[in-house]
Amino acid sequence: MEKILKKPQCHVLTKAKAEGFAPLEHFCAGDPAVGGDIGQAIDEVNKMVRRMFTGEAVKQTIVILEEDGGTLGSGKLVGVCGVRHLKLFETAVGTQAVAALPPGGYINVIGTDQEYRDYKIKKGGTTPGRHLLGRALKQINKEWHGGQMPYVWAAVLKGNEPSNKMFKSQGFRRCDPPFGGFVLRPGRRSTLNLAIQVQVPQSGVQEGMPE
Repeated sequence: MEKILKKPQCHVLTKAKAEGFAPLEHFCAGDPAVGGDIGQAIDEVNKMVRRMFTGEAVKQTIVILEEDGGTLGSGKLVGVCGVRHLKLFETAVGTQAVAALPPGGYINVIGTDQEYRDYKIKKGGTTPGRHLLGRALKQINKEWHGGQMPYVWAAVLKGNEPSNKMFKSQGFRRCDPPFGGFVLRPGRRSTLNLAIQVQVPQSGVQEGMPE
């Protein structure tokens, strides 16, 4: 039988407002012991959400999804997503290598609590993760003052199939080597060939979430 969220509601928090926000303390995306890329991703998500709670996270806008959450904190925490303003591949090659690029949106972290892994937003609808990613993209567009959508990118391990499917559903595509650990949603036409403006350092490219 399909599990459906009751009255799903998204809220937006600043980094300061997220610090000490009790539901974040108990968030758990799963057990990293499952191993592989999925286990690594679970571990990174759990640690990054924990840093949001303790105030140790980098500056970002945090979008959360709650079940039956008419007001912030009144419902159960379903999912968490952090978004930042970062130039493409900046976390992998450094600021100097991407100096020629305009800033874009960056999905710093996104995860669904393990309790809601098999739920849907509505009958026959999408998953909480896909719904949350869609709302995060709307938040990024809002932070760009509602004009043309900027490019948006994220670090997604190749073996993390659930996340790959989620990002693909929102128009993201896997980048070519040496940036194969990232996915990109191009946005406006002028950013379609962004990668060619990135200077790859001799030290190579660092994959994975930056925090």
